Amino acid sequence: MVNDNGLEYPFLQKCMPEEDNPTKLPPAVILSIEFDANDNLFVHSYNAGINVYRPAKNKFTVLKNRKKDSTTISSNIVDCLLWDENNLWVGTKRGLSQVDLKKNYQITNYTTPNSSLLKQWVKDIELIQTDQLLLCYWGGTPEFFNIKTKKYQRIIPKNYDKQKWLDFTYDFFIADMSKFNNNEIYFANWSGGGVLDKYDISKNIYSLAFYSQKDTTPLQDQLRLSSAILKTEKSIFSGSSVGTGLFEIKQSEHGQLFYSDEHRSPTKEELTLSIKKEDKVVNDSSKISQVNYIYKDNQDRIWICTPNGLFFRTVDDGQIVRIKCLDSCGLNNVVSVIQSPKIKSQYLIGTSKGLVSYD
Repeated sequence: MVNDNGLEYPFLQKCMPEEDNPTKLPPAVILSIEFDANDNLFVHSYNAGINVYRPAKNKFTVLKNRKKDSTTISSNIVDCLLWDENNLWVGTKRGLSQVDLKKNYQITNYTTPNSSLLKQWVKDIELIQTDQLLLCYWGGTPEFFNIKTKKYQRIIPKNYDKQKWLDFTYDFFIADMSKFNNNEIYFANWSGGGVLDKYDISKNIYSLAFYSQKDTTPLQDQLRLSSAILKTEKSIFSGSSVGTGLFEIKQSEHGQLFYSDEHRSPTKEELTLSIKKEDKVVNDSSKISQVNYIYKDNQDRIWICTPNGLFFRTVDDGQIVRIKCLDSCGLNNVVSVIQSPKIKSQYLIGTSKGLVSYD
């Protein structure tokens, strides 16, 4: 069932807080939902900054950009959040912001050097080491950020060939990334036909998967413009932003997934061995087309957020199931989902009309 009043979060009313009334919630488009280690809830909605809900106080703290005020976050358009031991790191359309959680949410902003405004747009953040972040951009090369020195270091792989590759400085448009085993980073990259790129941190090798050239196969065309990516132990899940659906790319019987660090295109046989389109919904006539977000819960279920509703993939048989009860509320455009840290049967769902809980 869908609840307007969550078991743990009584403010849930398909909406977000007003700044002048921290317990009242007007409608908003929910882009992402996160919990910190203390079960405080962080919600960011389009052009509204970050709203932090602390259950112990039943009250919101609103982190918003104010023009010409450098003590506020860089932008109200927030794409990603990441916590380390002392800080909340915020990826915005205008760069990286640091929120010091031990200094009453003191904010410091960092801009990346030698970059245009476009490159400032931080789409995702991963913690690589205790003192190092990896940032990916909408319009720029991924960069490391040293937490201690506050300096950036652009990725320049040792297999980089200026003659064959895109301009590694500006021509990368990464929509999402997924870390695996602390050493491999998988990118949903819109640039030049590269789709599910992989970066090996320890070897400093950047590999292109399913790289598009003149011999592009139909499967390559379907995989292009991935908007969401999730790497699991046995598969990569890729969601398309252009209506071609959800794909599971499995480890093939021949070993590793196909990745080329030499820019050769895969053969048709290599692709068909490892790619399976996941769009057959067992309880509904609709299909997964455009994908907003992919999430794995603590029971290893894969959740798929789409403009056509919320789906999950069962663990035992891999069937795709649609959550139909959202239809009656008019909440079909689902942008994000997360499992409650305390009540494993409860999920918070971010939609184009606000925030709800599902049990």
